[in-house]
Amino acid sequence: MTRQSFEISVITMLLLNFLLLSSCTQPPVTLADNYDQTNVNNEDDDQEPFSELKSSSESDEIAKPDPAIKYLRIGLYNGIGVWDLNVTALKNFFSEHELNYELFDEYDIASINLSDSFDLIWFPGGFAGEYRYLITDLEPLIDFVDQGGYYVGSCAGAYFAADILSWLGEDGKDHDYPLNFFPGKATGPLVYDLNWGDEAVLLLNRDIAINDDFEATIPVYYFDGPYFDAFPEANYLILARYEVNNLPAVVAGHYGDGKYLLFGPHPEMGGIDEQSGDYDLEGGNNAQWEWLLAVLYWFGDW
Repeated sequence: MTRQSFEISVITMLLLNFLLLSSCTQPPVTLADNYDQTNVNNEDDDQEPFSELKSSSESDEIAKPDPAIKYLRIGLYNGIGVWDLNVTALKNFFSEHELNYELFDEYDIASINLSDSFDLIWFPGGFAGEYRYLITDLEPLIDFVDQGGYYVGSCAGAYFAADILSWLGEDGKDHDYPLNFFPGKATGPLVYDLNWGDEAVLLLNRDIAINDDFEATIPVYYFDGPYFDAFPEANYLILARYEVNNLPAVVAGHYGDGKYLLFGPHPEMGGIDEQSGDYDLEGGNNAQWEWLLAVLYWFGDW
């Protein structure tokens, strides 16, 4: 072999080795190679993909499940005894937050299986005495909650759900009520502290996690609703108290396989609208729709 031929052979072998090395020593594909580069800050050359895991609260890619309330079938009572303005405010609240609801009345209570139609029934403000004495058959309501349904009561609806309605407390008379969801007295009105239509202040219970997202106190409107005085050994939760007397204003608990949530005041109602001269039913003027929605999220998943 001539010197020229030897040099050509050496060059040829070196070229072959180079080609083989560049095709066989490519590192295996890693997670970093599949990382979506649109999520990387290209202006920061020192940033490394996946160098730090995000917590679930920081990550946009970890989807939180919708709260149970989004899927519950809500029945809003709209029969004898209701305060029509309160019904309107609740209808507006449900519609604004895309909650599924239908109206029902005292005739439906007597004629349909409530559990087939609803997961949650809501009794609004109105006249608890009319609920108690003019709805002719209350057993379906008791069975509904006992068998796993949810009950929410506002003002008159909260009085209605207690074992005893105590009107004017020691100065008045106790009335035995049949639903007995809340094991104690619903006592009102708070005539020595608050009057009809007054703005009250609630002290939120910080032991309930959803309350941490709100101020320690929030204003609500009061329309002669109760405070809650439980029997000894009763098992229930206090979500908020009236600031004026530190008495329970919003409570929740279990009854049979179901559960209840009771509001003394009206977070769904706003104050007087200067233009219409009526109470704001659209979520303004210190209506506490955001807090009410958070409470319902909690209640649905509790």
